[in-house]
Amino acid sequence: MKLITLNYDSKTEQVKPKFLKSFNDLPDEIKMDCLIDALYFLENYKLDLHDKMYSENEVVKCQLWV
Repeated sequence: MKLITLNYDSKTEQVKPKFLKSFNDLPDEIKMDCLIDALYFLENYKLDLHDKMYSENEVVKCQLWV
């Protein structure tokens, strides 16, 4: 079941969530649980992407140029 979509605005370079009817129809306790789960997965994805973008070798290279 889809609960939330993310929409990217290229003019403002921002992403905003759109809460779908299926999410809004859930009890508040389930909404909170869904949000906590989503934040957990997004944070892990962000950390993985950060590690990919800024590997230790890249950090060392940057530090050497300072």
